[in-house]
Amino acid sequence: MFPSRIPLAIKRFIQSDLRRCKNDVSDSFSIAKYGREKSPRAWTVPSEEAREARRLQGLIELLREQISAQTNYFHALQQEDLKDDAQKLCKASIAKMKVAIADAEDRFKSIVSRFWKDDVERISSIPGVGKMSACKLIAKVEDFNRFENSRQFMSWLGMTPRNMQSGTSIHVNGGITKMGDGRLRTQFYMCAVSAIQSNGRCRAMYERMVSKGKPVKVALVAVACKLLKTAYALVTKKQMYNANFLQFAP
Repeated sequence: MFPSRIPLAIKRFIQSDLRRCKNDVSDSFSIAKYGREKSPRAWTVPSEEAREARRLQGLIELLREQISAQTNYFHALQQEDLKDDAQKLCKASIAKMKVAIADAEDRFKSIVSRFWKDDVERISSIPGVGKMSACKLIAKVEDFNRFENSRQFMSWLGMTPRNMQSGTSIHVNGGITKMGDGRLRTQFYMCAVSAIQSNGRCRAMYERMVSKGKPVKVALVAVACKLLKTAYALVTKKQMYNANFLQFAP
C-alpha cells in the first residue's frame, strides 16, 4: 500500500467495521487498529526541490483555472457590446495571469532540470514526450526506484485495468482504475496523441488496436501506458530512448 492511498484505505477500513459513530476518539482508535493490522509503508518526506516544483505546478494549474473562468466572463461581457471598464480590466487581468503562468513554467522547468537533468533528458528523448511533460512526471514521482517494477509504477498512477470477475457469470474488463494523479494521466494522454504522429512504435501499436476494433480512446490510453512504462525503464536503467532497442537486444 502506497502512503498516498492510505487515507482512502483507512476510510474503507472504518466502514468495514460498521461503526455507528464518528468522533476523534473512534477515528484515532481505527487509525491505530489499521496501522497494527496492515503495517503500511512509512511515508517519506519529499525533497525540498520536489516540494518547490510541486508548489509551482499547483500555482500554474490554479492560474489556468482562473484564466478559464475569467475568459468565460469576458465573453459574457462581450455579448453586451459595451466597451466599459469591466471588459478592459478583465482583459488586462487575463494578460497578467498569462505572463505569470509563463514565468512559473520557466521556473518549474528550471528547478526540475537543475536537480534531475539526466532524468529529464532521458524521458524527453521519447518521441511524443516533451520537456514539460517529463518535468511534471519527475516532480510527481521524484524517485522512480521506490517502485519494484513497472506494474507497481503503473498501478500507482492509476493506469492499470480494472477487472471484475465472479464465477462464470460475471467477467468484465473495465477501464483503468484512475486512482492516481488525474492531471498527470491527462498530460500523458495528450502525449499519446502526439506520439502516434512522431513515434513509429506507438503509431504501429495504435493502428493495430484500432484495426482490431478497439475504440480510439482505448488505443490512446494504451499508448499513454506504453510511454509511461518506457519512461520508467529509461530512468531506472539510466538509458536514452532507442527506437531500435529490440533489434540489438540479445
